[in-house]
Amino acid sequence: NIAQLVHPSEQTEALQRHRLRLRGEDIPKQYETVFVRKDGRAIPVEVTGARTVWRGELANLTIIRDITKRKETEAALRASEAFSRTLIESTRDGIFCVDRQGRFTFVNDVIVRRSGRPREWWLGRDHIAVLRPQDQALVRRMFESVLTGEVVPPVAAAYETARGQLLHIELNEAPLFDDQGSVIGAMGISRDITERQKTLEALKESEERFRALVQLSPDGIGVHQDGKIVMVNPAGAKLLGYDDPSELIGQPVMEIVHPDDRELVLSRIRQVLEQGKTGELVEERFRTKSGSYVWVEVINGPIIWNNRPAVQVVVRDITEKKELLQRLAEDAAQTRTIIESAPHAVGAECEGRIAYANRIFAELFGYTLKEIIGMPVEQLIAPQDRERLAGYTRERLAGRPAPTHYTFQGLRRDGSTIDLEIYAGEYLLQGKKYTVGFLRKSGKGSPELKP
Repeated sequence: NIAQLVHPSEQTEALQRHRLRLRGEDIPKQYETVFVRKDGRAIPVEVTGARTVWRGELANLTIIRDITKRKETEAALRASEAFSRTLIESTRDGIFCVDRQGRFTFVNDVIVRRSGRPREWWLGRDHIAVLRPQDQALVRRMFESVLTGEVVPPVAAAYETARGQLLHIELNEAPLFDDQGSVIGAMGISRDITERQKTLEALKESEERFRALVQLSPDGIGVHQDGKIVMVNPAGAKLLGYDDPSELIGQPVMEIVHPDDRELVLSRIRQVLEQGKTGELVEERFRTKSGSYVWVEVINGPIIWNNRPAVQVVVRDITEKKELLQRLAEDAAQTRTIIESAPHAVGAECEGRIAYANRIFAELFGYTLKEIIGMPVEQLIAPQDRERLAGYTRERLAGRPAPTHYTFQGLRRDGSTIDLEIYAGEYLLQGKKYTVGFLRKSGKGSPELKP
């Protein structure tokens, strides 16, 4: 029976077609079904049938073709298409196809979602025209190269979404071939780089601000890498006597450091590079273009220059400051010499204690300099004069007039008293008020000689 050749799942339908054809009813001349071989294996077949007369009776003429390989090919194709469809729709990148005229023939869901435009809006539209004007020429050149079969590097472009936002993309296109190897269009991938672009723009703005600050800074700013100067601002060049900062580029950084300071500078550079921390503010000497040296205040710290570690240096010229301090030190030494060699006793008090005294002052009261510094002033005044002199001090502190020339009895270390004449004055030091007095022995007289 013919049913024995057909797979059980196909038997009912096969017998029905057989009967209908014998009755002359219209059924498909060609169809697919499944036969069973003698060994029990099922095979797909293509059946072509027609009604005929066999030995005087109506019969079915059937041609059967084994389509196993075709079915395997179709299954493989469906699996490949399913894989490709899954890959295309699950990727985070936009995928599209265009014909030779550059019109969209396919866009995946990613492009639809991130653009906010329906698929119908894209299909048939020129893929170059959707980009912002400044990007179109670059993409057109890329597309023209792709149509010749060339694979070209990706380019950056941008287009406006339905919400009016600018979407930055990295666009990559490759030739799309037909079965004969002819280029029929292009397949492209567009990757959203909006956030990356924002980061790059922010970085660019930051670099521009940094560059402006460096160029306008009154302090010298430089960068050295691998022992050589790679950047210096105009203030730094001027400090070293150069008109053009480029004259310093490439010079060994240690060549501008005073020989006596080089060991310390090398140690600080190693510390900055190894620990990645900003160094302390120090004073050094730098050599100028003329060969002379200037005193500078230097602080250095780590920086990345051209993707590699380097050291940034901020320098301030303190030559005038050093000279001023030197003059002040000389003036102070000269003043101290004058006071120490003066024929009169000189002393100063602050907050009721002796803050300064020369040798004659200490000897006048029978003390050594070491003993008298820091001593309460009242211990040097006879009891009967303490309240009067304390009153003078209160008046001065209150900003009211007080005698500047008067006499009093001093109290010596051995308990004896001595008649003294004093010329008093005031001065401020670090926010504190001091009273200075020039003393000498005197005869008895009016305690207040001069207002």
